Amino acid sequence: LTGIASGKTVKYLSGGRSEGAAGGAVNNTVNLVGTGAGTLEEVYGGYIGKTTNSANATGNTVNIAGGTVAKNIYAGYTNGTGKTTGNTVNIGYTDEKKVFHAVADGTKVIGTIYGGNKSAEGNVLNVRGAITAGQIANFEKLNFAVNKDTAGKTLLSINGTAATTGLDWSQVTATVDPTNMMVSSYGASRITLMANANGIDFGATYHGAKGETRDVFEFVTDKDNNSVYTDTYRFKGNEVSYAASDNTHDSAWGGRSELGNVVEENTLTMTGGEITGTAYGGTSRTNTAKKNRLVLRGGSAGELVGGFG
Repeated sequence: LTGIASGKTVKYLSGGRSEGAAGGAVNNTVNLVGTGAGTLEEVYGGYIGKTTNSANATGNTVNIAGGTVAKNIYAGYTNGTGKTTGNTVNIGYTDEKKVFHAVADGTKVIGTIYGGNKSAEGNVLNVRGAITAGQIANFEKLNFAVNKDTAGKTLLSINGTAATTGLDWSQVTATVDPTNMMVSSYGASRITLMANANGIDFGATYHGAKGETRDVFEFVTDKDNNSVYTDTYRFKGNEVSYAASDNTHDSAWGGRSELGNVVEENTLTMTGGEITGTAYGGTSRTNTAKKNRLVLRGGSAGELVGGFG
């Protein structure tokens, strides 16, 4: 769907529907590119209507690249006794011609994005662009992908009235493409994957931050009560400056490691601003720091350290 005429309402958009007493809704796809000036109420990847139908709604996909949905999105839905498993919602998607469809600014779902209306088993939410939704529910896996075009944005903003629950921390992944991505000299380059002012609850599945090293970058994914985020650090070959426009911070560094990598061959050049604590050429929390440089051409710092580790 690419648009709806002004003043018109589409009650539902579905990739496949079964209204009989038998027959499932399997391997259907909906592509939502935009809704235009009209109204789209609900979206179903696969839909089963009869309460006596015991078949499954499975393997269905809803792809989203734009528009507004006035109510809910279901990748799989059944009114019957079957299952809604193995369904996928893609926020930003690649079509059959290998063309990627980025998410348009302002894309939103007023209601809830469901993997399935019955359960979370095997349902996947892939987020590759920024979207606002009232809530998400019944997803086993949440996968976030970030690049220079989405860095600095909150990818999944939940703005309903309740906390987001039923999530498994072990099933949350973040893949960051650092190509041409800026890394800060005075703080982690933070990417907010998901946010909900009413809370995000992983229950007993949360066991602390998880990290990944790729090339000369580290990606540390963690959460607080209201968000899930990934912090990016560069530990080798980084050249950054700290200027008057950076104002005042506790510390700054050329390279940094939180995951135990050797920090080396980084340079921090200070030309202005104030660092109340320590300015480092490079710093590693649990390993060594070597061949790092700290250049002071302006500004002030409480302490100057070429390398610490």
